[in-house]
Amino acid sequence: MAEPVEVRCTINGSAHTAAVAPGTTLAEHLDRCGFPTNVGCGEGTCGTCLVRVDGRPVQSCLTLVATVDGSVVTTVHGLRGPDGGLTGAQTAISAEGGLQCGFCTPAFVLLLDEMSGSGAPPDPEALRERLSAVTCRCTGYAGLLRAARRVRCGPVATEPPRRREDSRLLTGRGDYLGARSVPGQLHARFVRAAHPHADVIAVDTAAATAMPGVAGVFTADDLPPSAVRFTTGDAPFPENTLATDQVRYTGQPVAVVVAATRDQAEDAARAVRVAYRPRGPHRSEVRRRFQDVGAVDRALAAAPVVVRRSFAVGRHTGMPMETRGLLAEPRDGGLVLHGLTKQVRANRDRVAAMLGLAPERVDVVPTDVGGAFGVKGEFYPEDVVVPLAALRLGRPVKWIEDRDEHLIATNHSREQAWEVTLAADTDGALLAARVDVVVDAGAYHRPLTDLMPAFATAMFPGPYRLPHYRADVTIRYSHKTPTGPYRAPGRFEVGFVRERALDLLAAELGLAPDELRWRNLLSPAELPHRPGTECEGVVEYDEGDCGSAFAAAVAAAERYRTAPAEPGVRRGAAAVPFVEKEGAGEAETATARLHPDGRVTVEVDSASSGQGHETTLAAVAAEALAVPPQRVVVSAGRAAAGARGLGTFASRTALMTGNAVAAAASRLAEQVLAAVARRRGVPPGELRLAPRGGPGAVSPVEVAGSLSAEDRTATATFRPGGHSYPRGAVAVAVDVDIATLRTRVRHVHVFCDVGRVLDEVVVRGQIVGGVVQGVGGAVMENLPYSDSGHPLVRRLADYPVPLAADAPDVEISLAAGRASGNPLGVRGVGELGTAPIGGAVAAAVADAVPEIAAEIVELPLTPSTMHGSWVRSGAPDLAGAVAREAVP
Repeated sequence: MAEPVEVRCTINGSAHTAAVAPGTTLAEHLDRCGFPTNVGCGEGTCGTCLVRVDGRPVQSCLTLVATVDGSVVTTVHGLRGPDGGLTGAQTAISAEGGLQCGFCTPAFVLLLDEMSGSGAPPDPEALRERLSAVTCRCTGYAGLLRAARRVRCGPVATEPPRRREDSRLLTGRGDYLGARSVPGQLHARFVRAAHPHADVIAVDTAAATAMPGVAGVFTADDLPPSAVRFTTGDAPFPENTLATDQVRYTGQPVAVVVAATRDQAEDAARAVRVAYRPRGPHRSEVRRRFQDVGAVDRALAAAPVVVRRSFAVGRHTGMPMETRGLLAEPRDGGLVLHGLTKQVRANRDRVAAMLGLAPERVDVVPTDVGGAFGVKGEFYPEDVVVPLAALRLGRPVKWIEDRDEHLIATNHSREQAWEVTLAADTDGALLAARVDVVVDAGAYHRPLTDLMPAFATAMFPGPYRLPHYRADVTIRYSHKTPTGPYRAPGRFEVGFVRERALDLLAAELGLAPDELRWRNLLSPAELPHRPGTECEGVVEYDEGDCGSAFAAAVAAAERYRTAPAEPGVRRGAAAVPFVEKEGAGEAETATARLHPDGRVTVEVDSASSGQGHETTLAAVAAEALAVPPQRVVVSAGRAAAGARGLGTFASRTALMTGNAVAAAASRLAEQVLAAVARRRGVPPGELRLAPRGGPGAVSPVEVAGSLSAEDRTATATFRPGGHSYPRGAVAVAVDVDIATLRTRVRHVHVFCDVGRVLDEVVVRGQIVGGVVQGVGGAVMENLPYSDSGHPLVRRLADYPVPLAADAPDVEISLAAGRASGNPLGVRGVGELGTAPIGGAVAAAVADAVPEIAAEIVELPLTPSTMHGSWVRSGAPDLAGAVAREAVP
């Protein structure tokens, strides 16, 4: 082992001297010094670990600490505003809604801090390029770009952060799992399958067990019987928690090594010898009918116009900038788990059941979460193995997923192939549709494998009249990473397929695409509407108006279409209407407590992963109780607290948890008024809550100390009548470089009805973030595999996600109003920006390059996909088109 190196440097104004191993990175050293950076990839691609060394920005995950000897290192922890509070950059980012989960925020703060006070109006493209040094998966960059312009143009007056979460996230105090440590903590590293399909002959752990620092090595033989099988139900290929006799995808966990340090665990994991016998592909399929409405065969046989086409959507993953992880502490015969998110209670219960513990013996300590997008917070084998290792060793065990692990072990999503038969009469009225969908589920059937095709087929009718419709689905099991939900699961896919099918039908009929949509769009008089499909209950759109949004989107698309484009670039634009399906779950329970000192705590099961729950839910409770929002504290995701629910997913928090909080706070308000009325000897109806007490007015803050504990606590449950269905339309403008066939999405305008808006900045941020993730899926993101089943994407650099330079300008027009069916009048918003984008982008590209419009049938629309469309279309002379259009 190499001798330690002494490093002296100044970190945030204080001198630090330490003897470090030669391979220690600056990020690791800063973590040990109490200034944790958020490492998103470990390869210098994402930029979330950005710090400054002698005034220069560097990637701390790649910089060896030995190279900063004698240097001055500045992290976000060392920035201070003029009054000791937030800096102008931090203030601007918060005010402009430039952060959500906050994992990348410290890096953006440092970038913007460099720009402060120049006074020169920034060049928009140069600003985008500068911000592209850091990757953000949440915000869509719009708020960050606005904040950068404010900072660049002059001093920004400091002001309190607009969200309650923002103060800690802007200053490097985010409580992410990577920065959390407990005494005696060990580190885990998984040994993963190196083959897509192989028999496991033997797992030799002897050499690894004897290595320095190793506390234990666990294989399937070490699991209790209740924890061996991971898959529940009748799956074609049962999945084991750790592989036993066979592996079915590259990345499947085979063993886990636990050691004193992360480096020791990684070294020992490489020493585990797994003997494999590679096998050829062994696939299986399960086919069943998902939807059946009307008399499809008869309608198709009689239809005068029928189009049949195939469509495909690539394989994606959510790619949150914080990877998965878990910290498990054995305590008093039970467990304390750090890092569970999304479905906290359900995952806690499954861990307990598989390890033979009563659920109440497993406590959950919430953390800040660096993005989730559906893929993080699902239940995975690692969620069982890490707690098991902690129980067996009697010490805390921490596991943080590497980015290369994330790409092959965290759920994939999307990949679907569709065969669509769509029929209409000669006037363009839709008559019937028959679809056959093939979903590549990966190697195993995960708990929500069926959800994506269920959503997709249920929402195929969209905002249109479709009297006859049938959908058959084939679940295909391959040798790829298993699949699960990713933002707008199924709806992104079907949004592309449905809208492209309509465009091709319009071409067959000789109609403009907008005209065909108008002829089939549901009118306000036809809403509420049941398309006859089912997914988690009967689909029923509530009342509303899709037409006004679509008319506005059509007008916006026309403005985009007529704007001048650069030489060699084709400009295209399109508008599509949409209806989304958001919010899920049978019930959600919340508890509201008024403390003697006038503070209010609200307990919920929905833990945030960047959506601003602490701010939004506090405002809901404060409104019902007539107290200042700053007096309300939201406690989320503990599972053992006085709340019960399914958690955070499917854009359900405003609808489900928000209404539960409103009900609990309203019940608490009634109890306070009743208690004060009894004491005053007046009917409760003569009193009202108010910020200040007075004649007929009761301030909960002022009377809290005189109330009993029973009167100060209320619990309520909200049960919805069904899902929420936000609707609207989206206009998209694209530029297609005719030489490279690269597509850049320039503008997106979302017109939508989301019901009551609880917090406009939060709502707009969620929609913009969803739009930009949808853009990534439409034009760049994909997870290809080789013919032999090996993943071809193993680094973040090989999976391009949108940077600030790639993000379109996004406008949002929110319709005023309230949704029916829930007291708050809200609808979900977190996925409506993603769902329609694939179809709208494809339609805009077809408008830009009409020569190949009939062959735009596959996402993502990468240059290679576009070239394939050009070749299939038979369009002549691409080189000639390039030559003609490359000059003004």
